[in-house]
Amino acid sequence: MKNSKIFNMAIAILLCTFFLTSCSANSKEQTESEEASPVLGEQANPIIAAYLQLKDDLVDTDAKKAQNSATEFIATLKDADGESIEIIIGAAEKIAASSDVNVQREYFETLSDELYVFAQTEDMGVKLYRQYCPMAFQNKGAYWLSSEKKIMNPYFGDKMLHCGVVKEEL
Repeated sequence: MKNSKIFNMAIAILLCTFFLTSCSANSKEQTESEEASPVLGEQANPIIAAYLQLKDDLVDTDAKKAQNSATEFIATLKDADGESIEIIIGAAEKIAASSDVNVQREYFETLSDELYVFAQTEDMGVKLYRQYCPMAFQNKGAYWLSSEKKIMNPYFGDKMLHCGVVKEEL
């Protein structure tokens, strides 16, 4: 009986530790290596600037602004071509058509994954970080791109703003 209580307590502590660390912003790593975000001005790629605005609107959980940003994002892709671009435009069109931020976030995942593929082959003109939240979409996990190492989660907004880790620098 006593061993059972100790065992249950140990399991509870392990689970709490797991959940607290699985979605941490890895603050030690961020503090040691956080850099100033590059200024996205006229020199920066307009595709990335529009994508980052859309991401920020989802971080803010603002569906209306996300709709507008998705429309602007589509306009930046008019001269781009390729299979990834077609998928990106399709996802952005779905975001622009939806007023439900949760639906927008689902399409943002597709958009982010395909933009990552596109960014692998194109010079984006700015340093990007591929970030990951293991808890997005019922623990399926999801990636997004950011211009800074600081985690600002577009899938949870202020509910879990700093949930995620930097997985890669582009």
